[in-house]
Amino acid sequence: MDVNSVTVGQYQAFIKARQHPASSWLHLKINVPTNDYPIIYINWHDARAYPQWKGRCLPTGAKWE
Repeated sequence: MDVNSVTVGQYQAFIKARQHPASSWLHLKINVPTNDYPIIYINWHDARAYPQWKGRCLPTGAKWE
């Protein structure tokens, strides 16, 4: 886990580097004013792919507790 949320800008870098199919950017552009905001409107598969790209993983249920 990271200390801070993944920003829109960080997630865009991931999409460009991996040529990962983007989630709905239309909703994102409407609701997020800058690239410094936390990423929203991504599904579980997208949320899992980003930390794998960074050499990390999503926390398990046990880690959350």
